[in-house]
Amino acid sequence: MRYGAAASIKLMNSVYGYEGNCRQFAERGTCQYACVTGDASACGAEVMPMNAFHFIGLAEADMGSGRRRPDAARPATHSTACDLEERHMRSAILEVAGGPEVMTLVEEARPIPARGEVLIRTHAMAVSGPDALIRRGVYKWGPPLPANPGNEMTGVIVELGSDVTTVSVGDPVLLSSRELSVRGGCYSEFRAVPAAAVHVLPPSVDLKQAVVLPSYFVAHAMLSLTVTARTRSIFVNGAAGTIGAALVELAKARGLQVIGTVSSDDKAAYALSKGLDRVINYREERVLDRVMEFTGNSGVDVAFDHIIGDGFIDVLKMLADFGTAVAFNSFTPVPKEDVFHTMRELSTKSIALRVFSSHTFDHDLTVLRGLTAELIAMLAAGTIKPTIGIELPLEDVVYAHRRFDAGDVIGKIVMTP
Repeated sequence: MRYGAAASIKLMNSVYGYEGNCRQFAERGTCQYACVTGDASACGAEVMPMNAFHFIGLAEADMGSGRRRPDAARPATHSTACDLEERHMRSAILEVAGGPEVMTLVEEARPIPARGEVLIRTHAMAVSGPDALIRRGVYKWGPPLPANPGNEMTGVIVELGSDVTTVSVGDPVLLSSRELSVRGGCYSEFRAVPAAAVHVLPPSVDLKQAVVLPSYFVAHAMLSLTVTARTRSIFVNGAAGTIGAALVELAKARGLQVIGTVSSDDKAAYALSKGLDRVINYREERVLDRVMEFTGNSGVDVAFDHIIGDGFIDVLKMLADFGTAVAFNSFTPVPKEDVFHTMRELSTKSIALRVFSSHTFDHDLTVLRGLTAELIAMLAAGTIKPTIGIELPLEDVVYAHRRFDAGDVIGKIVMTP
């Protein structure tokens, strides 16, 4: 028997003692059976009798206008809100390394959360650098083939394994595979992971924006390690990239002057919208000369560079006294010139070089989770505003990776189930 909107909502209210409505459940996709269209034909499931309908009451913060009646007992089940569906899902898998075309969409069994695990219904998946490296077979932390290359997702918890007490069904969460023993696995409609690996998000946070936070993590960690009380200015090579734009936003939140490079007018406009103070088109201007001009020939306190290459020597030369150059996420050839020789020539400035990798935190989850929690708070407060460049369905994963490889998307590429 099918139930329309009013019947479905009334059913859940009467069974589990909630006054009000379930509109927010449906908006979040927590329970697709709480149809709010008013059209019975739009209800996507055969609804079971009241005494067999499994629905977990959400936290009051997630209830919209609803509230739990004092006399209503909480259901003692760990079943998913969507038990009525068959237990299957779609995932993007690659069996051989290569270009975007090696990925295929497959149907596989939906995981059942084990002890200490939660099952997440995916809301958004980010396309990031590590995903492409896994796909190419050059990421030493990647999973063995056949592999699911996704590393970042947001969603809603729909099922709990045994002994899970720290989170609840209905919690919106962020997951980064940085906090798992094996990378990858996020290009799926559902995912079962340890409850300790998820970050519960405030109800006000947009789940598509939140999936960009792992990219902000790299920027936040680098700034936390290098910015001191004497830091006044920074340089960002590639200020319109995902991490570059995050560096701009986070540095401006710290009150720093930010100078950055871009390759086009549209990327310049984007970087400036993120708060960039001075923009340099590296295709048309000599970067070192412009940086020294902008700083009154004193240089910048910290310079962030993921490109390296021959231009890295100029990055060292643009540093102020006691300045630090940070090289991160670089897979380009090393400079032809002798870096140490250049640093020795600049010894009177006492500059430093740091090579940064987020994998340093692989065995320090306390710091990793602490920095991520700070980013979640900043997102909730509106301090940072991640930009989604394009949004695509999971079935367009090949096209999504082609666009990522082309590097022509301003903002994050985000996929939805």
